[in-house]
Amino acid sequence: MKHKLYRGFISIITIGILAFSPVSAQAAGGYNVGEILDTVKNPNAPGEFPIRRGFFDGEQGFGYDKAYHKHGLRNIEAIKKVGRSPLSSWEGNSLVARAYAGTYTCGWWGRCTLQDEREIRVVFTVDAQYGDMKFDSQLGLLTAYCKNPDNAPLCPDWVESSILYPETNILYGQVPNDVFSNSYKEGSKVEVFSYEQLPEIIGK
Repeated sequence: MKHKLYRGFISIITIGILAFSPVSAQAAGGYNVGEILDTVKNPNAPGEFPIRRGFFDGEQGFGYDKAYHKHGLRNIEAIKKVGRSPLSSWEGNSLVARAYAGTYTCGWWGRCTLQDEREIRVVFTVDAQYGDMKFDSQLGLLTAYCKNPDNAPLCPDWVESSILYPETNILYGQVPNDVFSNSYKEGSKVEVFSYEQLPEIIGK
């Protein structure tokens, strides 16, 4: 009887250890979720934030995998570009960087009208833990996403190309004098990236 009670006690201890031990930083596929793929320097934060591989299981996650699989932001350079935005603010231990992408249609006299716009957010944290996963330094990138009017999780396809290859780059609401060349004729489509909210009309 004593032997059985002893074995039962050991089993309870073992279950308790398993329940409260930190989860290994491995995703279901076996890769290292803590792997640092790149870093980002934001002007409103000291040092650099890491972009870790992270994971996304269909419901929760963090890092590059969440931005990729849940929100459709697949290019790290696009995430970094938004992450460098001076339009950023601290919310507790997290820094939220904001930027804007838009599409314009151009009409007569080089005037272009805003057709669609998205605010893009990149969220970093200085915390060194996600759930039971603990890291040897700050976690860094939590997620990157678009604020869609219908609350859809995926960014539209044109957002990433607007960030990476804007035909017109409006910084702080200022349009360079040579933006609207002869290539922007009536019916032209212009993709725009900015660290300020986009105006309804751009051009002459």
